[in-house]
Amino acid sequence: MTDKDKTKGQLLKELSKLRRQISKLEKLEAEHKQTQEVLRLQGEIVANMAEGVQLTRTIDAKIVYTNPRFDEMFGYDQGEKLTDKTKNTGQFRHN
Repeated sequence: MTDKDKTKGQLLKELSKLRRQISKLEKLEAEHKQTQEVLRLQGEIVANMAEGVQLTRTIDAKIVYTNPRFDEMFGYDQGEKLTDKTKNTGQFRHN
């Protein structure tokens, strides 16, 4: 059915439904922006920690992140260990 064939009541009901959907999407967008900001701040904190940090994916022991201090401590170039598995870094794997 095209808009031309709809009654005023049907169009108003459809408009109301669309406005509710827009409102939900705007709320989700605001939550998404807030989450992005929290993640950005957490990333900055980890990247600038005095301690070395290595994040390893447990399913395959692949290193997915090292902070600059970790690289410095172990003499790696930035991101050099990202293709390695934990056992190749000389670190212990924790279960």
